[in-house]
Amino acid sequence: MNKKVWIFGDSYANREDDENTWPAKLEDTYEVVNFARSGTGVDWSLQQMIDANKGADTKDITAIFFLTGQDRHNWNFWKDPEEQWMSVYLASGSKIQKKAAAAVSEYKQYFSFARSVYKYQDANFNSRSIIKSIGAINLYASNFEKILIWPCFDNVSLNCKLNNNVTIASPCMNEFESPIINRPLNIDLLYAPNHLTEEKHKEILQILIKWIDTNEF
Repeated sequence: MNKKVWIFGDSYANREDDENTWPAKLEDTYEVVNFARSGTGVDWSLQQMIDANKGADTKDITAIFFLTGQDRHNWNFWKDPEEQWMSVYLASGSKIQKKAAAAVSEYKQYFSFARSVYKYQDANFNSRSIIKSIGAINLYASNFEKILIWPCFDNVSLNCKLNNNVTIASPCMNEFESPIINRPLNIDLLYAPNHLTEEKHKEILQILIKWIDTNEF
């Protein structure tokens, strides 16, 4: 019987149509449920984990949680959760790339609100939010066989002890990106599924298979 794997996260883990991506290839070896969606933030992914746990027996499930940027807010006015990546750009007003302007301008009534959110955040907001997110995932770890937390943009160093079945990956995912493959805002650049070249997809796949099967990272 194949091991069960749940995936949470953003575009680094989103199940693309391309069958050569690591999320697709992982399905060849394991029974995978992929909750990840491009552009979403940590709070949205956490809610998917919370909802998926309700009434479910997850003791035999391995979870992989891609910890994306803390500046992607799960505001209730988004028409689609995949628009959460635009959170910080609502606060930027006209100081954004033209390609993103059309999408952002649809929410111009929230520009003032967004500017206030970012204006009054203290300097430690991001690092503190990362710790809180990891703490929430760690709290749910006892429900799973084990959990891998893979930061997307910020390498994590914690001065605290996590549950024995929790692993924090390093380096962060964006260090696997090719310099010519960037995130959705820079859509003039070469696009690749999950922002990764074919070779990097293979590398990520082997890293995950090794961790799932041996707990080595």
